[in-house]
Amino acid sequence: MHNKLLILLNLLIVVNVLAEWNSNDFMKREHSLIKPYQGNRKL
Repeated sequence: MHNKLLILLNLLIVVNVLAEWNSNDFMKREHSLIKPYQGNRKL
């Protein structure tokens, strides 16, 4: 039970960090969830 809670907590933290770190990039490609790699990413 505690294991699942820890995993969920870690997942939320990682998602929040990535969301903050990637917010500007995400605004440029709103369809990233549907089509993750369209080729319009700046690498």
